[in-house]
Amino acid sequence: MQPELTEYYWELERPPFDGSYDKIGLHRVVNENVKPKAAVFVCPGTNASTWRFIGNDFLQKTIDSANKRLQQSPEKKDELMSLLNEIGAIPERLIIRFLAANGYDVYGMNYRTHYIPSGYEAKDLKFMNNWGWDLFVEDAKTAIEKTKKVSGFNKVFIAGTSFGGMLSTTYASKYWKEDLKGIILLDGGNGGRWKIRIPMELWKLIESEITENIPDLPEWSYVDGRMTPRLLQGLIDTFVRDILYDTVGMNSIDMQMSLGPLSKFMPAISKFLNEIGVPFYLGGIPHYNEVTAAAFNDPLSAPIDPVTEKYLEPYNCLTNEPLDNYLVWNAESNYLKPLAGLFTNYREGYNTPLGVAINFIGNDRFWPLEVYLETIGMFEFEITTADEPLEYIGFKIDPSNVPAAISEAINLLFKSINSTNNEAKNVTNNAITIKRLLDRSYKYISQNFDYLGDLKKIDVPLISFQSRLGLLFWGPFNPGIKSKDVTNGGEYPEFGHMDIYTGTKNPEFVNIPTLKWLNDRVK
Repeated sequence: MQPELTEYYWELERPPFDGSYDKIGLHRVVNENVKPKAAVFVCPGTNASTWRFIGNDFLQKTIDSANKRLQQSPEKKDELMSLLNEIGAIPERLIIRFLAANGYDVYGMNYRTHYIPSGYEAKDLKFMNNWGWDLFVEDAKTAIEKTKKVSGFNKVFIAGTSFGGMLSTTYASKYWKEDLKGIILLDGGNGGRWKIRIPMELWKLIESEITENIPDLPEWSYVDGRMTPRLLQGLIDTFVRDILYDTVGMNSIDMQMSLGPLSKFMPAISKFLNEIGVPFYLGGIPHYNEVTAAAFNDPLSAPIDPVTEKYLEPYNCLTNEPLDNYLVWNAESNYLKPLAGLFTNYREGYNTPLGVAINFIGNDRFWPLEVYLETIGMFEFEITTADEPLEYIGFKIDPSNVPAAISEAINLLFKSINSTNNEAKNVTNNAITIKRLLDRSYKYISQNFDYLGDLKKIDVPLISFQSRLGLLFWGPFNPGIKSKDVTNGGEYPEFGHMDIYTGTKNPEFVNIPTLKWLNDRVK
């Protein structure tokens, strides 16, 4: 596949953090028969790594799986040949391969999460408590310095998918002047400060419930007599950092979906969202290592948990029968969770099971909570106009159910927090109050380095593409950087998150426009 491209790989040391995990990976894909136009450095998303976005190993496994079934099931010849034809077209949908085939010297990271043994348990992961934005930015700095040295370019274009887009802008806020020629955001922000929008009427309901549950709030939670959304950031940060880290010992997000203490919140969250009209589904993979290994090695085999030997859920929603193979099971699972169509809209033809699988099968299992805790503190909660309808990016909220749903959810939240706090008191013999925890949280948030504070100084070209998920979390295109060379590559609410990267419409709407944008800026 694409024999004109050559691949390289390095492991780079990044001490001193945690001993055996003090390394990152750097991949290079280049056509050495042509002189590169520029270097592009790609940051992958959460739990992702560049080796998977190159795709060779998984695509070869899929070819082997299809060829085996051509012999076993000749009646499925048309279906299998269609899949083999799609594999041949996949490089057009993979940004690294696409840009390399069109004259760019392309590099990408494996985060240090890629090197954590997948058999670890929660007790083995305390070292991840230090893995915040400082670590990710400096890891990227090490990789970009190597990229500059190998490529011979003194500046690179930085591109990022999902979390990688967020990393691209945080990196740029610190190093744009010395390292960057431009920024490409692939559903990882819109070039402005990260925002979560809350309609005024919805916030009034949340505010009244919080006030009732915490009568003695810290002074910083109010501005002009009104509660600020900053309080929500403090509550989330407080509960996770002070309770989950210290009391419960949950140190990472686990792709096995073993949520531990967070599981007590799932019924409240699910009930709340479903009652107000937002379809929420959170299906786990109990034996993640075994399931993903089976799905990777033989993608067209029946989707069975190798440990229990039972078919994996979800089933076919029309027949209630198990799905045909791991590719279809993976696509359906990611279509449903956590909100229908948010991660992929493959049912409407915007991706295929193979395109979705490239994004998920083979993910790194563990991801640090710390970097997202710090992210919570970096978001701005934006209260929108009081007359804005309670509807957003296709999620139709039923206002009549909102008050009761919010009241029940917040009561369950504080009941859980108080219960966990009581457990903490028994362990530490220290009276922990919500007010004290909030004060500690606010000090932590305020003292962290404000990467987004220097966003407005960035003076390099930027282009952004957004899916339904991107629009939901970051809002419409609204770059906040100094540069006037900013391009809205497209806002696509019909696309799921992964459809931006590997969707069937990706070449036309994402990769080809990105290539044109790059070509225009390297002339």
